[in-house]
Amino acid sequence: MIGRTVSHYQMVQELGRGGMGVVYKAHDLKLDRVVVLKLLPPVLCADVAAKRRFLHEARAASALDHPNICTIYDIEVTDDEQPIIAMGFYEGEILKDRIQRAALSIAAATEIARQIARGLAASHARGIVHRDVKPGNVLVTSEGVVKLLDFGLALLAGTSQIALTWGAHGTTAYMSPEQVRGKRVDQRTDIWSLGVVLHEMVTGLRPFGGDDAQGVIHSILTERPPSMSSLRPDVPPQLDRVVARALAKDPEDRYSSADELLADLSSTDAAAAGQRDAPQPAIAARRGKLALGGLGLVSLAVLIGAGTLVWRGIDSRKRAAAPAPIGDAATRPLRRLAVIPFDPSSEDPQSAYLGYALADQITEALTYVKGLLVRPASAERDHAGDSGNARALGQQLQVDYVLTGRYSSDPERVRLDVELVDVSSSAGRWREHFDVPRQDQFKLQDAVAEQVIRRLELEFSQEQRSHLQANVPQSALAYDYYLRSVSYPFTKEGTGLAIGALEQSVQLDSTYAPAHAELGHRFAHRAVYSLGGIETSQRSEAEYLKALSLDAELLEALGGLARLYTDVGQTAKAIGLLRRALAINPEHADSHFSLSYIYRYAGMLEESAREGETALALDPGNPRFRSVATTYLYLGDLQRSLQVHGLDPESCWTLARIGQIQIRLGNRDLALQYLNRAIEMEPESSTGRWARAMRAHLEGHRAEGLRALQENEEARMVDGEQLYHMANIHALLGDRSGCIRVLRSAVDSGFFNYPFMLRDSFLDPLRADPELQSILAQAEQKHLAFEQQFFPKRGQ
Repeated sequence: MIGRTVSHYQMVQELGRGGMGVVYKAHDLKLDRVVVLKLLPPVLCADVAAKRRFLHEARAASALDHPNICTIYDIEVTDDEQPIIAMGFYEGEILKDRIQRAALSIAAATEIARQIARGLAASHARGIVHRDVKPGNVLVTSEGVVKLLDFGLALLAGTSQIALTWGAHGTTAYMSPEQVRGKRVDQRTDIWSLGVVLHEMVTGLRPFGGDDAQGVIHSILTERPPSMSSLRPDVPPQLDRVVARALAKDPEDRYSSADELLADLSSTDAAAAGQRDAPQPAIAARRGKLALGGLGLVSLAVLIGAGTLVWRGIDSRKRAAAPAPIGDAATRPLRRLAVIPFDPSSEDPQSAYLGYALADQITEALTYVKGLLVRPASAERDHAGDSGNARALGQQLQVDYVLTGRYSSDPERVRLDVELVDVSSSAGRWREHFDVPRQDQFKLQDAVAEQVIRRLELEFSQEQRSHLQANVPQSALAYDYYLRSVSYPFTKEGTGLAIGALEQSVQLDSTYAPAHAELGHRFAHRAVYSLGGIETSQRSEAEYLKALSLDAELLEALGGLARLYTDVGQTAKAIGLLRRALAINPEHADSHFSLSYIYRYAGMLEESAREGETALALDPGNPRFRSVATTYLYLGDLQRSLQVHGLDPESCWTLARIGQIQIRLGNRDLALQYLNRAIEMEPESSTGRWARAMRAHLEGHRAEGLRALQENEEARMVDGEQLYHMANIHALLGDRSGCIRVLRSAVDSGFFNYPFMLRDSFLDPLRADPELQSILAQAEQKHLAFEQQFFPKRGQ
């Protein structure tokens, strides 16, 4: 779509996509202005009711003309019957992100609440109820003007009471009692939601919480929220009274209008006006932008489809029962850097791999620096050649600094010109030219890394310096093979090419630990996704162990081996490895993600979500962290699961997983569309075959489904979680013996997520079977043993 003209709008960049809409930054060719363009996706174009709701709500919202409401410029239907809406494009910050940095000052919070109330008063005067007032739908522009986004979301999404119960806790937490009961709502629902937002701005906490959506709903309906002054002593009594009245359970006891609420807000303690914002916590300020794209100039994105577009800023679930994260990732300021694959100075196919490989090596060299989060080069692969506008690219990637450069090489020398750009000012912080003999090209990574550390004025101990200099290749040719390997993508074909290059590398130089670690990654990928079998998994383990024998603190090997051990049921070993990794660098996002992975397999779902959100907060938008979505599937938070799947929206894995979620939601046709796309992409991978089995279930083709599952089983899969998701499809297909056989293998392989197994509806057809119950009892025992070993105080 990029570059295409729709009506009189030229697409500039995709900002994000969700279940009922795709959002683009676009150029209005008629009026020569930047807009945000919302398109109803083709999959819903045939749905007349959805199209009608889309246009009805958009036209209603477009009638609103107020400084605190995002402007809708235009609504039309294209020649191919696709509705589009053009909206305002604003620079600023999403309120959700600002709250996550720290609670606001009283003065700032009340001023934002006043502006929200003014916008709501204007909409209520036109008979329009917002229905979804929350921090994620509030934008504060760089001039301090509040813009209220996404009018009509709840009705437009066709949300049922069932969907709300399964919905994201973050959205549920702002709903009024009458809203969660499915009753008719009026302007007093928006007043309730504004009360929740104001409470959260001032205290940093939502007034209504719970371990799941049902728990949140119970709190909304029955519990009295804590007063803000009990959580923050400087809250004026009058402001406490305003929020208490806004949060009255009975709508008759609330403010009857936004104007009435606004009048009380305007007369709160004047002393608050002089207060300053609270200082920022350790994780650095995160400017509001879409996690699925965007240029940092935050735009209106109508989040149609139950919030499946992900704004930057992770919904941090404050779970009191969960122990604190390992390490001290939340106690230091953190800067984020993206190293963009370098551009060639001239076209030379023989050295094309260097652009990505050099960036990858510099990234790895900086991994050990505390206080610095470096986006992995794999996450930036798609941005090769995009370094022309470093500031826009940095804003899109959600980092503070961008390192770009150009390289050239010949048989004798490698040359690299690099520039470090400060995203906030677009100023070049540092430029330098490096020129090394070809046989010493490995020195480039250390030289550039040292300069980045110095220019960013980061603390760099001798211990950290030893990590930087730990691995020196003994053969220039071996290192060249290694660089070629890391430039290949993690696809079936790319992994095959990488393994070939790496085997050449380690044959020439068996002492270079990163080459063995990369071989471990590649064999693990082949074992899990390309049906490589047990022998391939064992080869992966051997390579990781070889890497760690050469460098015991190689983070990439520690994390990779931990994930492999989780797949094969050696969870205690996996946790030990990750504790070592986090002792080396507590801000290593990949290690927190790997802990989330382990806890998920063991059924420690709250802990898994916490570590997953820590990883996402440290490194927002990293597509490798897509698997956190599975934790939310197990928690029953299907909408949050859909959000996190958006980190990697077009992969076969994501499409198949979303197909599974749509089956659970009862959306057969939508499930088939996602599954068909996954199957078309990878018909013979383990994920593609799993998708084929689910499609067969939906279409009533039992034999075809069982055949696809058998093909996966014959490949001797080693991943316990994948085995489990085969077992429950056997149950859906009515195959008792297959379900029992594969479920037992899953539990034996280390997947003992008993809390999910207990409520997984896919197992319901065989739920009463004595043998299945016996396997579930075995999973429960393993789950409880894990809990006792690693979280002995959890139930106290």
